[in-house]
Amino acid sequence: PTPPPTPESTYTKFYLLADCPYDDNERENLMPAYIRNLSPDADFLVHLGDLQYAKVDDCQEYAYRSAASILKKSPVPTFVLPGDNDINDCDDHEHGEYMWKKYFTKPDMNWGSKRHGFDVTRWGSLRESFSFVSKGVLYFGLNIVGGSPYSYSEKRERHREHLRYIRRIINNLDDDAYKVIVLFGHADPGSNHDDFFEGSNGFA
Repeated sequence: PTPPPTPESTYTKFYLLADCPYDDNERENLMPAYIRNLSPDADFLVHLGDLQYAKVDDCQEYAYRSAASILKKSPVPTFVLPGDNDINDCDDHEHGEYMWKKYFTKPDMNWGSKRHGFDVTRWGSLRESFSFVSKGVLYFGLNIVGGSPYSYSEKRERHREHLRYIRRIINNLDDDAYKVIVLFGHADPGSNHDDFFEGSNGFA
C-alpha cells in the first residue's frame, strides 16, 4: 500500500502582512520589529499591499524605499503585491507605477539569499502578479486593490488579463497537480471586482 503523506510533504507555513508601514512609528519601530521576529522556518511571506499611506506620504520615493528596506530583512522569501495606496491612490499613478517597479520587481528573486524552489509564473505590466504550485496547493497573487479605480478601463483590462492567465495556468496543469486554490490580494471582493469574480466569465 502507498504510505500516507508525511506532515512535511503537505504542511505549508506562510506569513501575511498588509497595510503597513503607514507612519514613521511603523517604519522605524513596529514593522522592523515584526520582520525581525519572524521565524525562519516558514516557506514564504506575502505583503498584500499598502506599503504607505498615499494621502500623507504623497507617494514620495522615501516611502517605497523604506518599505523595501524593511522587507529585505525578512528571513524567508518575500512576495509583494500592490495595494490601492501604492499606485491607484497616487495623484500621479504613473509615478506610483515607476516607484513600484523600481523597488518591488520580483523581490522573491532579487532580495538576498532567501531563495525558494517555486516555479513562479508572473504577469502584469509590473510583473506584480504571480502563481506557483507547492505541496498540492495552487497559489495566485493578484493585483486586485480597493478604493475607486483611477481608470475603470485600466481596471477592467487588468482583471481580464488576470482571468486569461489564471485559466491558462489551470488548463496547463495536470488534474492531480493541486487540490486547493489560494488567492492573495489586497482588497476584499466588492462591487469594483464583480467583473473579475462574477458572471459566466468570472473566476467564481
